[in-house]
Amino acid sequence: DWYADDDVPEHTIGSITNTPITSGVTAVGATTLTLECAAGEVVAFKQGDIITFNTDTTRPYSVQADLDIAATNTGTLTISPAISLELADDSSVEFSAGGKGGVFDASATQSLIMHPSCLVFVSRTQVLSEADKMTGAQVFSLSDPLSGITLRLELIREYKQTLWDVDALWGRAVHRPELGVRVLGI
Repeated sequence: DWYADDDVPEHTIGSITNTPITSGVTAVGATTLTLECAAGEVVAFKQGDIITFNTDTTRPYSVQADLDIAATNTGTLTISPAISLELADDSSVEFSAGGKGGVFDASATQSLIMHPSCLVFVSRTQVLSEADKMTGAQVFSLSDPLSGITLRLELIREYKQTLWDVDALWGRAVHRPELGVRVLGI
Protein backbone atom coordinates (compact mmCIF):
# COMPACT_ATOMS: atom_id res chain seq x y z
CA ASP A 1 0.00 0.00 0.00
CA TRP A 2 1.10 3.57 -0.69
CA TYR A 3 0.20 6.52 1.51
CA ALA A 4 0.39 10.17 0.39
CA ASP A 5 -0.08 13.56 2.00
CA ASP A 6 0.17 16.80 0.02
CA ASP A 7 0.66 18.83 3.21
CA VAL A 8 4.36 17.97 3.55
CA PRO A 9 6.23 20.24 6.00
CA GLU A 10 9.42 22.07 5.10
CA HIS A 11 12.39 21.82 7.45
CA THR A 12 14.67 24.85 7.64
CA ILE A 13 18.05 23.72 8.88
CA GLY A 14 20.13 25.41 11.54
CA SER A 15 23.10 27.59 10.71
CA ILE A 16 26.86 27.44 11.14
CA THR A 17 29.37 30.17 10.28
CA ASN A 18 32.32 27.81 10.41
CA THR A 19 32.74 24.07 10.82
CA PRO A 20 32.25 22.89 14.42
CA ILE A 21 34.45 20.03 15.63
CA THR A 22 34.08 17.24 18.16
CA SER A 23 35.73 17.68 21.52
CA GLY A 24 37.49 14.46 22.45
CA VAL A 25 37.11 10.96 21.03
CA THR A 26 33.51 9.77 20.59
CA ALA A 27 33.09 6.01 21.08
CA VAL A 28 31.03 3.65 18.94
CA GLY A 29 27.46 3.48 20.25
CA ALA A 30 27.38 7.04 21.61
CA THR A 31 24.25 9.12 20.95
CA THR A 32 25.62 12.33 22.46
CA LEU A 33 28.84 14.13 21.67
CA THR A 34 30.48 17.36 22.69
CA LEU A 35 31.06 19.99 20.01
CA GLU A 36 33.26 23.05 20.18
CA CYS A 37 33.71 26.11 18.01
CA ALA A 38 35.90 29.20 17.99
CA ALA A 39 34.80 32.36 19.78
CA GLY A 40 32.36 34.45 17.77
CA GLU A 41 31.18 31.57 15.58
CA VAL A 42 27.50 30.76 15.31
CA VAL A 43 26.59 27.08 15.55
CA ALA A 44 22.88 26.32 15.72
CA PHE A 45 21.55 22.85 14.95
CA LYS A 46 17.80 22.27 14.77
CA GLN A 47 15.97 19.07 15.65
CA GLY A 48 15.65 17.10 12.42
CA ASP A 49 18.86 18.39 10.80
CA ILE A 50 20.82 15.72 8.95
CA ILE A 51 24.57 15.82 9.60
CA THR A 52 27.70 13.87 8.71
CA PHE A 53 31.21 13.73 10.13
CA ASN A 54 34.38 14.07 8.04
CA THR A 55 35.58 10.69 9.36
CA ASP A 56 32.27 8.92 8.51
CA THR A 57 30.73 10.61 5.44
CA THR A 58 28.70 7.57 4.35
CA ARG A 59 26.39 7.51 7.36
CA PRO A 60 23.96 10.38 7.99
CA TYR A 61 22.84 11.20 11.52
CA SER A 62 19.70 13.05 12.62
CA VAL A 63 19.87 15.78 15.26
CA GLN A 64 17.42 14.92 18.07
CA ALA A 65 17.35 18.23 19.97
CA ASP A 66 18.08 21.88 19.17
CA LEU A 67 21.58 23.05 20.07
CA ASP A 68 22.89 26.63 20.03
CA ILE A 69 26.52 27.05 21.06
CA ALA A 70 27.18 30.62 19.91
CA ALA A 71 27.69 32.00 23.42
CA THR A 72 29.37 29.11 25.23
CA ASN A 73 31.73 27.76 22.51
CA THR A 74 30.85 24.18 23.57
CA GLY A 75 27.68 22.14 23.66
CA THR A 76 26.31 18.61 23.71
CA LEU A 77 24.66 17.36 20.53
CA THR A 78 22.16 14.48 20.68
CA ILE A 79 21.94 12.36 17.52
CA SER A 80 20.35 9.21 16.16
CA PRO A 81 21.30 6.53 15.26
CA ALA A 82 24.24 5.80 17.54
CA ILE A 83 27.77 6.47 16.23
CA SER A 84 28.86 3.54 14.02
CA LEU A 85 32.57 4.42 13.73
CA GLU A 86 34.75 5.91 16.44
CA LEU A 87 35.12 9.65 15.90
CA ALA A 88 38.57 11.09 16.49
CA ASP A 89 39.10 14.30 18.42
CA ASP A 90 38.49 17.37 16.21
CA SER A 91 36.28 15.53 13.69
CA SER A 92 34.34 18.15 11.73
CA VAL A 93 30.54 18.20 11.61
CA GLU A 94 28.75 19.21 8.42
CA PHE A 95 25.18 19.42 7.20
CA SER A 96 24.34 16.56 4.86
CA ALA A 97 23.41 17.38 1.25
CA GLY A 98 19.65 16.96 1.35
CA GLY A 99 18.42 18.66 -1.79
CA LYS A 100 17.57 17.50 -5.27
CA GLY A 101 20.43 15.72 -7.01
CA GLY A 102 22.64 15.87 -3.91
CA VAL A 103 22.75 19.68 -4.03
CA PHE A 104 22.59 21.24 -0.58
CA ASP A 105 19.21 22.86 0.13
CA ALA A 106 18.58 24.83 3.34
CA SER A 107 14.83 24.17 3.31
CA ALA A 108 14.32 20.81 1.66
CA THR A 109 10.88 19.24 1.45
CA GLN A 110 10.65 16.12 3.59
CA SER A 111 8.85 12.94 2.69
CA LEU A 112 8.33 9.71 4.57
CA ILE A 113 8.41 6.27 3.06
CA MET A 114 7.23 3.60 5.45
CA HIS A 115 5.81 0.16 5.86
CA PRO A 116 2.38 0.13 7.56
CA SER A 117 3.97 -1.64 10.56
CA CYS A 118 6.25 1.35 11.20
CA LEU A 119 3.57 3.29 13.06
CA VAL A 120 0.93 1.99 15.43
CA PHE A 121 -2.41 3.59 16.23
CA VAL A 122 -4.66 2.20 18.95
CA SER A 123 -8.25 3.15 19.69
CA ARG A 124 -10.42 1.59 22.35
CA THR A 125 -13.91 1.83 23.74
CA GLN A 126 -14.12 3.83 26.93
CA VAL A 127 -15.64 2.30 30.02
CA LEU A 128 -18.76 3.90 31.48
CA SER A 129 -17.79 5.33 34.87
CA GLU A 130 -19.81 4.87 38.05
CA ALA A 131 -20.59 8.60 38.06
CA ASP A 132 -22.02 8.33 34.53
CA LYS A 133 -24.18 5.40 35.61
CA MET A 134 -25.56 7.43 38.52
CA THR A 135 -26.67 10.30 36.24
CA GLY A 136 -28.69 8.00 34.03
CA ALA A 137 -26.62 8.80 30.98
CA GLN A 138 -27.16 6.75 27.87
CA VAL A 139 -23.91 5.75 26.19
CA PHE A 140 -23.49 4.42 22.67
CA SER A 141 -20.21 3.30 21.07
CA LEU A 142 -19.54 2.93 17.39
CA SER A 143 -16.37 1.60 15.78
CA ASP A 144 -15.48 2.60 12.24
CA PRO A 145 -14.71 -0.65 10.39
CA LEU A 146 -12.18 1.02 8.07
CA SER A 147 -10.05 3.03 10.50
CA GLY A 148 -10.83 1.16 13.73
CA ILE A 149 -11.52 4.40 15.60
CA THR A 150 -14.16 4.03 18.28
CA LEU A 151 -16.37 7.01 19.04
CA ARG A 152 -18.52 7.24 22.14
CA LEU A 153 -21.73 9.22 22.17
CA GLU A 154 -23.06 10.07 25.61
CA LEU A 155 -26.57 11.45 25.98
CA ILE A 156 -27.24 13.17 29.30
CA ARG A 157 -30.68 14.57 30.05
CA GLU A 158 -30.67 17.37 32.59
CA TYR A 159 -33.26 19.89 33.72
CA LYS A 160 -34.67 21.51 30.54
CA GLN A 161 -31.57 20.62 28.53
CA THR A 162 -29.96 17.69 26.80
CA LEU A 163 -26.19 17.31 26.65
CA TRP A 164 -24.60 15.39 23.77
CA ASP A 165 -20.97 14.43 24.39
CA VAL A 166 -18.85 12.79 21.69
CA ASP A 167 -15.38 11.56 22.59
CA ALA A 168 -12.68 9.10 21.60
CA LEU A 169 -9.67 7.54 23.27
CA TRP A 170 -6.57 6.73 21.23
CA GLY A 171 -2.80 6.53 21.28
CA ARG A 172 -0.04 6.43 18.70
CA ALA A 173 3.65 5.53 18.58
CA VAL A 174 6.51 4.73 16.25
CA HIS A 175 6.53 0.98 16.74
CA ARG A 176 9.32 -0.08 14.36
CA PRO A 177 11.40 2.94 13.26
CA GLU A 178 13.61 0.73 11.09
CA LEU A 179 10.64 0.36 8.71
CA GLY A 180 10.46 4.11 7.95
CA VAL A 181 12.79 6.34 5.97
CA ARG A 182 12.86 10.14 5.76
CA VAL A 183 13.59 11.37 2.24
CA LEU A 184 14.68 14.95 1.58
CA GLY A 185 14.20 16.94 -1.59
CA ILE A 186 11.42 15.06 -3.34
